[in-house]
Amino acid sequence: MIRHLIPRFSAGRWSGGALTDDGSPTGDEVRGGVVAIQWLGLMIEIGLGRVR
Repeated sequence: MIRHLIPRFSAGRWSGGALTDDGSPTGDEVRGGVVAIQWLGLMIEIGLGRVR
């Protein structure tokens, strides 16, 4: 039970293909990062990214 009282933090990066296509041979790529906080059974996750 004590482990639920200690907040857990997590951060990471992600990337992948975009749903849009600009017609170039390489296509579009999406890159970004995410930060997550979990405490008392609640989780808050914030992610930001951009299309390259």
